[in-house]
Amino acid sequence: MYDVNTTQHIAVALVAIDIAKPNHDVAILLPDGETETMKIANLKDGFQRLMEVVQFYGDPVHVAFEPTTDYHRNFAYWLQNVGATCFLVSSLMSARV
Repeated sequence: MYDVNTTQHIAVALVAIDIAKPNHDVAILLPDGETETMKIANLKDGFQRLMEVVQFYGDPVHVAFEPTTDYHRNFAYWLQNVGATCFLVSSLMSARV
């Protein structure tokens, strides 16, 4: 990713999450172009495990997910509190792309 103001390359970990009640499926695009997948529990321990993995590869961390009933709320608040940038993605809009 490039900073539009400076045109410098910034190492960013991009994270896509499929939100569900018991667990979340995670796909991570690392700054070197490699991908990793993992499943985390919908609990603080799972959230912390994810951040340990992605912060190793780059800072800032950008996370995208579909707001799914109320299952995403605790996770979104927690991510923002630890400094991640969250993007809510509409399933309807992504299906049209």
